[in-house]
Amino acid sequence: MLSITKGILVALTILSQASLSKCEEYLYPDLILTSYALKDIGDGKVEWKASDESGDKATFLTNIKKTGGGWFRPEKFEGKKLTIGQAKQKLNKDGRKPLFCIHGFSVKPEGQMKECKECQKNFNNTLKPIPVIWPS
Repeated sequence: MLSITKGILVALTILSQASLSKCEEYLYPDLILTSYALKDIGDGKVEWKASDESGDKATFLTNIKKTGGGWFRPEKFEGKKLTIGQAKQKLNKDGRKPLFCIHGFSVKPEGQMKECKECQKNFNNTLKPIPVIWPS
């Protein structure tokens, strides 16, 4: 019985590492707006987990990277924090109008970002979907 349990744990560990490798490749380069409580990790970067609580303000982020999660662990992300002025400048750069996309209850941040990334193809460069990520 013990060897079966060890085998399952080894298999889950291998799958978890494969999942993390795949996650490190995922990048959401556009803007998001989040109310998560963010942890400063230096160089203008912040991190948060999908299980974290809401902070006391909304923050614009860019260059989102998934750095962990899966297999019974909450998703973990990092991104570059922007001031409102920097976010406005990034928005005005390509001339598209912002479309703030608020997800429903029990939606994971990664899923919302992927949906918005996919939706960008449908707007013919007229609208820029911006995921609004919050703890749900």
